[in-house]
Amino acid sequence: MACVIHTDRPSVAICVACNNEICEECRIVVAGRNYCPNCAPAQQQQPAQPAGAPPPPPPSAAPAAGGNEVLVALAYPIWIISLILLLMDTTKRDPYARKHAWTALFWGIGVTVVWVALWIVLIVLAMVPFLGQVMASLLGLVLGCYWVVWLVFSIIFAVKAYNHQEFTIPLITDLAAKQYTKPV
Repeated sequence: MACVIHTDRPSVAICVACNNEICEECRIVVAGRNYCPNCAPAQQQQPAQPAGAPPPPPPSAAPAAGGNEVLVALAYPIWIISLILLLMDTTKRDPYARKHAWTALFWGIGVTVVWVALWIVLIVLAMVPFLGQVMASLLGLVLGCYWVVWLVFSIIFAVKAYNHQEFTIPLITDLAAKQYTKPV
């Protein structure tokens, strides 16, 4: 997709306040969150504190946009939800939800494909006498930990997506970008 202000430039981030896509020149980072030039001034202005007054509370971690944050976060550990997000009409107008729906879908598919490939290798190794069976046993231990590691990473991705923090998953983010940057 293109920047909402500079339509000839590719977007690199999504404003957490208005959900518009923005280019590198328009991107303003305040407290680790991305804002467009229209929304950033409101985030940067803070009233002066009287002397001796306690500091203001930190800004809320709750996202200010869309309303799809919970579905987007759940799409990482329960990747079938990403299909629901992609079929929803509001997702077509919400670049934040569209980006994470595609990323979560490819994350789930990638994890499943690797799982099946490891099982095939395990079965083939188990047919080889002695050394193959030892290797199959070690691979069995890896497969036992596989879903725990997947769940931990899925929860990390869900929390980051819910808080509108930028993150990349090697290979997956690039594949998803090819889908969510297509015009709808």
